[in-house]
Amino acid sequence: MVSHYVSHYLCEMKQTYSLYPFIRTDKPNKQGLCYMYFRYTYKGEYKLISLKKSIKKEDWNSVKLEPKRICPNRVDLITSIRDTRLKIENIILTYEHKFVDYPKPSELLDLFNGNEIERVGQTWDDLFDKFIEIQKQTKNVEQSTIDIYNQTKVSIEDYLKDRKLIWSWKGVGLTLYNDFISYHYSKGKRGNTIGKYIKTMKTYFRYVSDYYELLTYNQFSKFVTIKEENDFVTLTERDIEIMKSSIGLSSLFVIDVELDEKEKEMLKFMVLLTKTGMNFGDLIGLNVFDFYDEQGIGDIYDDFVPSKHDEERYIHIKKRRKKLKKIDKKQIPIIPITHEISDILKSCFTMSDEFFISLDNEEYNMKRLNQKEIHSINNLWYLIENVKKMNEDDKLIQLPHYPNFFRKMYNSDFNEKIKIILGKIGLNYDVKLVNNVGHNDVEELIVPKNTMVSTRTGRRTLITTSISKGMNNTILKRMVGIKKDDTLSRYENVSERVIVEEVKNKNPKPSKKSKK
Repeated sequence: MVSHYVSHYLCEMKQTYSLYPFIRTDKPNKQGLCYMYFRYTYKGEYKLISLKKSIKKEDWNSVKLEPKRICPNRVDLITSIRDTRLKIENIILTYEHKFVDYPKPSELLDLFNGNEIERVGQTWDDLFDKFIEIQKQTKNVEQSTIDIYNQTKVSIEDYLKDRKLIWSWKGVGLTLYNDFISYHYSKGKRGNTIGKYIKTMKTYFRYVSDYYELLTYNQFSKFVTIKEENDFVTLTERDIEIMKSSIGLSSLFVIDVELDEKEKEMLKFMVLLTKTGMNFGDLIGLNVFDFYDEQGIGDIYDDFVPSKHDEERYIHIKKRRKKLKKIDKKQIPIIPITHEISDILKSCFTMSDEFFISLDNEEYNMKRLNQKEIHSINNLWYLIENVKKMNEDDKLIQLPHYPNFFRKMYNSDFNEKIKIILGKIGLNYDVKLVNNVGHNDVEELIVPKNTMVSTRTGRRTLITTSISKGMNNTILKRMVGIKKDDTLSRYENVSERVIVEEVKNKNPKPSKKSKK
């Protein structure tokens, strides 16, 4: 018995191909019986699929396309017609799901007879891979965008698997759109992430529509990209000091909670996000090649030989953001290494478990270094300079053992665990948030602060704090890699207290002397 789901598809299929039983009256056999077939027609071509049955011409109802009631073996023939039809339509349905098309008559005949056929796959995921490849080759999109495309593909796969659905181009529409969004909200995804998925899906659907004509524009034209949610929370100076106290970089607060090394590493990473304003992907990949001296944006004078007794030199991080779509120096962040940043970096500066490299040996002999030697910003600079002077052979041999600031972590995993860590150290107090839920409607939420923190909170904290301190917008945009004023304005979050204080300062209370 065909399920309702299958029946729905079969009805849709019949609008694009024809399949019906008939008899060959022009070629009766020696007994005068006519052979029975199914005729399958698609795109102007047809093939006959034999039922291996025969019937008298006068026993066949050519209007109803079935044996007449007077036919002696009518029940047997009707059963054969029904079973064969079901087999053929199941083959067509399976083929359509696999290749996003109906089989050619010759292909259907082969499949019916149990023969395998070869055809270039046109499943939705095959086409998605082609779509990504075209974006790489012809559109020259950034790797960060390709990463979002791949994440979107995984999100669709998860959705189909969870909902136990089989993909169909005919099923693309607002019902799919709404259910897709509902599913991801139920999995704890934020609107910003789901919005990226929808935006990618629309780009992909447009590609499929233009190149394969499997969709019409009307099917996905109303897929509205979800408006990005505000990053509600910023971390205060007190919050950051509590985090630093938890990892031994400050003594302003007494923290009784014991954290393991991985938790401390995550807290260091979170503090660096708030102090550098870098994105997760950029900071996790930070290495010695991203540090520059004040002497000319990455160029080291050959005649300059640093000394261990040098005063702290001006070093900054200059790392091209993954999200930048153009090579524009005005957008590439320049982050000065302040004393606070250098202290955190030095505490993260670790070596391989097996080998260490001397930072002051011209021959780069490998030997163990004690922790005191490692924890020096000058030693860090020696390392940076040595790397720049290395030839390719030395790099190939030595770089696998050079220090990494952070072990490999994933954004989603970090976001999940940092909330727990911040809760442990006491940043779980309630905060009031305002959320836009419509054109003119807002809602107030009271939630534990740690539950709203993510890697994005770090960047927002730095930019919002810098704006509130009155930093020049041009300098701030250059420091964090923002090009447009409109983008910067998204981070404005002036507190009520700042507004009141500013108004008081601009409108001082008249003194008694001024009245006289």
